[in-house]
Amino acid sequence: MAAGQSLQLRAMPEDGKGKTLSSRVIRWSSSDTSVARVDTSGLVTGVAVGAATITATSEGKSGTVAITVGTGGSGAASNPPPPNECATPRAEWVWCDDFEQDRLSKYFEYDDANGHFVRVGGVGVGGSFAMRARWDAGQVSAGSLHLAMGKTPQRYFKSIDAGTALYRELFWRVYVRLQPGWRGGGADKLSRAISFASATWAEAMAAQVWSGTSPGPDQNYLTLDPASGTEAAGCAGSVRCGAQRPSTPTPRQGAGTASRPTPS
Repeated sequence: MAAGQSLQLRAMPEDGKGKTLSSRVIRWSSSDTSVARVDTSGLVTGVAVGAATITATSEGKSGTVAITVGTGGSGAASNPPPPNECATPRAEWVWCDDFEQDRLSKYFEYDDANGHFVRVGGVGVGGSFAMRARWDAGQVSAGSLHLAMGKTPQRYFKSIDAGTALYRELFWRVYVRLQPGWRGGGADKLSRAISFASATWAEAMAAQVWSGTSPGPDQNYLTLDPASGTEAAGCAGSVRCGAQRPSTPTPRQGAGTASRPTPS
């Protein structure tokens, strides 16, 4: 976010079983009010360039989210990361790939679309490495990277961690640069998280990233569109209760963290 901009956060306290607790008092605080302020409702306002941690506390339990305030700018990341940020990963990160090192073998699937989606130097932030995708006229897909983490229903998914964790929340980010003069709107289906319920790839949840309608004022904004594949009892809609429960989401790329609160 840029100085002067605001971002609404929300905190959802949960009990030991993961059930959301309503009517709880939330106290908000900022680690550096000279960078970002937060009011009693969780509304964060950028003050000056820098980084701050926003904390939500309720009944002795806390959740945090990192806020970076940049200089702003039209159509660009207000404060892009350093090219080699993955060399010093944060403790809360599950995965990080800035492509400065070749980590492609860590993904359980990589489709280069016949050379249309490849790791290339000089095309990322500050001339760093990045994944470059190229579309030809009429082409629908330009390749993919599929990353698995946590407990998975089969070995094929090749989790990047110990393969035993059950993540309740995952946050990820991806930086994208469009070619000058790009026509085609936003980044529909650029990224997707899926929670697989079985070795047959039954999906308990899918959350796709969509962009606004093109052409239009919202074409450069991204939204998350989650869809549940489970019934009220928590079982996959096509199986009986007692079958294998959903495992963990598998973000396509980017760094994941399990901290609260989350932007609304």
